Amino acid sequence: DSLYMWYGGGDGTNMHTGMAVSADGVTWKRRGVGPVLVCGPSGSWDAREATIAGITVMGDKYFMIYRAIDDQGTRSYALATSLDGMQWWKYPDRPVV
Repeated sequence: DSLYMWYGGGDGTNMHTGMAVSADGVTWKRRGVGPVLVCGPSGSWDAREATIAGITVMGDKYFMIYRAIDDQGTRSYALATSLDGMQWWKYPDRPVV
């Protein structure tokens, strides 16, 4: 079985969420070539940051609460969902907190 880890990381301007996998919990390999959850466009509530705060699995779906920061530095928390832990869909309308 594989272990999964999601983590926050930056590109020098914005903070995104990445993913890594491990067979033993000691050696980790980044999954994919880039972030699995990226910031939204300029002017959006997650324009500067979209980093993981927590994940839970219910049934066959992953739920991620992530920290969002807009262009003015206002912080909020938002929801994203996934079927595989790699491709995420953001809650479409607004942050949840």
